[in-house]
Parts: sequence; C-alpha cells; structure tokens
Amino acid sequence: MQKQQLDELLHHNIITPEVATAITNYYQNKQTTASKLPIIFGIFGALLGGLGIILLIGHNWDDFSTTTQSILAFLPLLLGQIASGYTILKKPESIAWRESSGAFLFCGVGASIALISQIYHIPGNFNAFILTWMLVSLPMVYLLKSSLTSLLFLIGITVYNVNIRYIDYPYAENYWYWLLLVGIAPHYYTLLKKQPTGNFTIFHHWFIALTLLINLGTISKNSNELLFITYGFLIALFYLIGKTTTFNQLKTIANSYLTIGKLGGLYILYMASFRFIWKHLTLKNIESDSLAITLTVSLFLAAAILLYQLSKKQKQTPTTLFHFNFLAIALLFITAQISIIATVVIANCYILLLGLQEIQKGNKTNSIARLNFGILIIAILTGCRFFDENMTFIVRGVMFIIVGFGFFALNYFLLKKRKQHEN
Repeated sequence: MQKQQLDELLHHNIITPEVATAITNYYQNKQTTASKLPIIFGIFGALLGGLGIILLIGHNWDDFSTTTQSILAFLPLLLGQIASGYTILKKPESIAWRESSGAFLFCGVGASIALISQIYHIPGNFNAFILTWMLVSLPMVYLLKSSLTSLLFLIGITVYNVNIRYIDYPYAENYWYWLLLVGIAPHYYTLLKKQPTGNFTIFHHWFIALTLLINLGTISKNSNELLFITYGFLIALFYLIGKTTTFNQLKTIANSYLTIGKLGGLYILYMASFRFIWKHLTLKNIESDSLAITLTVSLFLAAAILLYQLSKKQKQTPTTLFHFNFLAIALLFITAQISIIATVVIANCYILLLGLQEIQKGNKTNSIARLNFGILIIAILTGCRFFDENMTFIVRGVMFIIVGFGFFALNYFLLKKRKQHEN
C-alpha cells in the first residue's frame, strides 16, 4: 500500500494513526523478508556452482594435459572475475550480486592458487598458501562491498594464525594476522554506521569477537600465566562495549560482546575461585614480556576509560557488578601476591554478589529468566566448591540442598507475585 493511500484513509478518519503505523510496519517487514531471499539464493547458488565446477574438473583431472589443467585451474578465477566485473559495472547496488560474486571470486582465488601450485610443483606450505589467498582477497571486500567475503576473510586469517601459533612447531613470531585484521576494520565500521542491525553486521560482531578471543593467546608464548589476566580484561572490555549505545539496542543473541562479556566473565571468575590458578600467577613466575604486559595494561586502561564514559553518558553509576569485572580481576591479581586464600575468598564473595544481584533484578522486573540466571550463577559456584578438596562431603551436600531449595522457593514466590499482579 502506498503512502499516499494511507494518508487519504487517515484524512477521512477511516483508519486511526495506530492502524496506519501497523500497516506500514507490516509492509516494511514483508519487503525486508522478500529482499533477503535473492541474497540467500544468490550466495548458495554461487557456492554450490563453484563446488560443482571443482567436482567436475576433479573427476577427470588426471586425463587432462598440463596445458588443459592450467586453463581449467584459472577457470574458477576467470568466472569469478567476470561475475565481479559485471556486478561493479551493472549491478553495484544489488546486494545479491555483490555477495554471490564476491563469495565465488573468493573461492576461485583459493582454488586457482592451489591448483597451479599442484600442477607445477611450486614449493610452499599451507601457511604461505593461506596468507597469499587472504592478501589477494582483501581488496575484494572493498571493491565489491561484500560482507560475506569479509566473513570468509576473517575465517581465513584466523585459520592462518592458529596454524602458525598453536599447531606448527617450533612456534614462529607472526604479526600478519593483526595487520590483516586491521585491514578489515574500515568495512566493519561502515557496517556499524549504515546497517547497525543488519544480519551481516551481527555476524561480524560474533566473528570479530571470537577471532580476537581465539588469537589473543598468540600474542606471547612466554607469558602463559599473565594471559589469564589479559583474557579477563579483554572479556570485561567486551561487556562494556556491549553496553554502549551502538550495541545495547540489540537483542542479547545479536550482541556478541555483551553475551561473551557476561558468560566469559563468569568463566574467568569461576576459574579465579580455585587456588591452583593463583599458585603460578605470581610476579616472580611471570616472565618478562614487554608486549604481553603492555597489552594487558592497555586493555585495563581501555576498560576503565569506557566505564567512565558509560557512567558519564548515563549520568549515574552503573547498577550491575558486571561493569566492574576488570577491577575485580585486577584486585584479585594484586591480592594473590599477598595471600592466595584471601584471593579465593574475595572471588567467591564477588561471584555470590553477582548471583544475588541478578536474583534481585529478576524479582524487581518480574523476569523468571533473569531470576533463574542468578540462581544458576550461585549453583555453578556451589558446583565449583564441590570439587574443592578442602571441603567435607557434609558441607558440600548442605550447600547443594540450600541452592536446590532456593531454586524452587524463589521461582514459586516470583510466579505467585506475577499472578497477584495479573489479578
């Protein structure tokens, strides 16, 4: 229905403004859903078509001459370039064409490099192959404005860095991953500005958060103990990022930074509630590594600055303890240099307060999900203490009974409260 027709109906009081808004939203959602189908079909078509060509060539590969093999090796690349050229010249505004041609060309580049290397026995290894592939593919993201190519690129550089720093031995210093990750930053920034709630933007939130978590451990192989604190600061920073205006409007499943910051922060704190974590995390056991130390301090300062900015914009102190996770981790690290027992006690008390706060907020907002999340925090803490060798079985059993009773009691009272409000 056109806007002119809606205005006419409103003018003659045939429909109310609320009905007009509902009709407008209905057709907008319908149009958005319909516009996604060509993109999805185009992407799958490009990927399946590319796989089909590779399978057909591979089936008869040994029967071809070297010249024929070379021509066929360049075929996926040539088709991808033709499709991409057509997209840039004729279909620059078509998301379906940009994404499908970008994905096809991305796969074509990798296939051509691998096949030519195999035909002419060009020396090299898997890491060099992936690096070359990613370097050639990075310009495609910007030429085609293809978010799918960007996601594939993020997977590629993650595989490349993981293979070099976690799998290959001896370990080699590698900074290409971080340079390539910075190379994708302008495209990510553009998505945040132009499509803040778009599906590709949400996928980028998750892919970037996960690739940073996976590869943070590759910064230094000489400071594994310090990395526990570094990860704690990064995850705490993720939570604060998820609370900014840009991300706070998203649903929980779409806000990767908030989700990882909350769940990951709890995991770090649960680990911090065990003594064995702190036995090796002392200043005398941490090897001198300027890069790892600089990164750890930088993440702490970034979290502190962001917390200050959030407090300033909201004009009030944040009401959830999750905002202060980075301060709690720093306090635990400092306390561990004096007394490990005191550190463990503080960690357990802090987690308990987190759980109680979630229960209180769940009760205040009549949210059963949040209430149970708070109880679950306490229940997992109780489970962690079950494996504490310094506790007797009687104490462990009593703790489990108390938590189990709390589950039933709090849910019962909240449901009763909700029914009273409904009546």
